[in-house]
Amino acid sequence: VFHLPSDRIAVIYHGPSPGMFPERNDLKFQEVQARLHIPAGPFVLFVGGAEPRKNHTVLFEAFARFPRLATSLSLVAIGEVQSRGASLIETARTLGIMDSVCCPGYVSSEDLRILYSHAEGFVFPSLYEGFGIPLLDAMACGAPIITGPGSALPEVAGDAAIYVDPHDPEQLGMEIERLVSDRV
Repeated sequence: VFHLPSDRIAVIYHGPSPGMFPERNDLKFQEVQARLHIPAGPFVLFVGGAEPRKNHTVLFEAFARFPRLATSLSLVAIGEVQSRGASLIETARTLGIMDSVCCPGYVSSEDLRILYSHAEGFVFPSLYEGFGIPLLDAMACGAPIITGPGSALPEVAGDAAIYVDPHDPEQLGMEIERLVSDRV
């Protein structure tokens, strides 16, 4: 449009959401944990709700296929509990992992920052993202990341993520186990 040579053009990407930074305040976490009914113990975080393209089903299937995950971790799924015919609760019930899944719905940015900061990892098996702000927010808060290799996700996360096939719950489960065991 402006007839500029490409060497004079630089792409400046989004930054994380305002206020996203690591906050390992145990008292704040305990308050958020109690208010949102998040079980005690380690957890992995998913942000995207039941929106089908966010692909919660493969993550829930990974938990169902790897009993060690479901017994040693909680899965905290943030976002709309029902969307476009999909339901976080129904998926967890169908797969028999209701005791391992916590679905508090939408949460404030401050609560999300606390959850990112205390999560064992952030799992984002999205099938398509225009950009991937949740990845930036998780990284800004120090959460290790597992995501898929599609759309803009590798551009956002670069070398800072573990990449899995977002259609393969077996591979995802193995990588979650590896991530958690590496953090111990």
